Parts: sequence; C-alpha cells; structure tokens
Amino acid sequence: MELSVLWPGVADVPDKPRFRSPEHAVRYAFAIEGRAIIDISTFFRDLRGGSVKLPEEVTGESSGWDRAAQCAMIMALMMRYLTVDEKSVLVARYGKALTYSMERTKLRCFCTVLNLVRGELPKIKLWYLVDVVKEWAGYGLDHTDVWWAVHYGVDDSTLRRWKYGRHYRGQHIAGIVDVLYRIEQLCYDKLLEPMIDAGLVEEPEREEMEMSLLNQ
Repeated sequence: MELSVLWPGVADVPDKPRFRSPEHAVRYAFAIEGRAIIDISTFFRDLRGGSVKLPEEVTGESSGWDRAAQCAMIMALMMRYLTVDEKSVLVARYGKALTYSMERTKLRCFCTVLNLVRGELPKIKLWYLVDVVKEWAGYGLDHTDVWWAVHYGVDDSTLRRWKYGRHYRGQHIAGIVDVLYRIEQLCYDKLLEPMIDAGLVEEPEREEMEMSLLNQ
C-alpha cells in the first residue's frame, strides 16, 4: 500500500533512490530520530505576514513528514531483517540518548556489543576494550592511549595491536576496530537487498554502470 494512502500528505518513495548505501540510510534514520517534524517558526512568520516557503522549496530537501516516513521505513526494515544482536549494534553505534528510556536502551545495546567484541578478543585488557568501544558508540574516551600504556605497563605498539590488529605470517589478526567494523558491516550487508526492493538504495551494479557511462 502506498504511503500517501496510509498517511495523507506524505510523498511516496521517489523513483530515484535517495540513499547511496544502507549505511547512509541507517545514519539518516538515526539522525532524524527525535527531530521535530514541523518547524513551528514558519507558522509564526506566516502570522506576521511574512513569506512562507516549504523546506523543499528552499533547500530541495523533503518535508518533515517525508523524513519521518522514510525514517519509519528504514527502522521497519531493521526490525524485520536484523537479529537482536545486529539491531543492538546499530543502536549502540548511532542511537541518541534524548530521553531516559533512550539512554537506557543505548546503554543496554552498548553492553551487548561489548560482550560480542569481548567474546572474540578475550585476551585484550578489558577496560581498554571498553574505552575503545565507548568511543565507537559516541560516548568518547575516558583516557588517552598514553594513559593506558602507563596504566598497563605496555608500549604504544601493544595498544595499536589491541586496537587495530596485526599481521602475522601473512594473515591479519583482528583488533577491536576490526571486529567492530565487521559486525557493523554485516548489518548493512543484510539490509542491502531489502532496501533495494523498497526503493531506498540503488543497486550497486546499476550505479557503477551509470558512472561508467557518464565517464565515457
């Protein structure tokens, strides 16, 4: 059923997808979460006799209602196609603590991610791992690498191996950042086909073909 039928005044998804990738769409949805749908300042300008233009007339962007509908569609795809752990990864990564409930949800998801990473890297010092995952989740660092090196009595190269991994006998041994990237990327890989079907994201092959034609 078309969105305009379910929600009068909301435009349906355009023929040309607006998002470059599932990651772009997910980041957009979390950025829109909690934002006001209508800019009330336009109504006050109208009351004062000022000229009022819709946001899309000024910036070319969709209206607040369109943004809310697109955000809801993206969130619905996440709920349908991702596991509980995978949804926790994206909430921990991009969720906002705008309310007490949202803060608790983000913290719970952060702990889930922490357990996932800890399960793969049990030999890395726990509190350094926690600090790196906190930075990834937007909380910021508690301490600098210099502080951690002194605290654990290790050198900078050891911290780099913990954080970014290392090469050993032709193979890359994963670090904290590697694991975080992989579990996040898995979510985007699972969302790609559903988002293409929903008209939110362009098929990679088609996009590459169009770029090659433009460059000829």
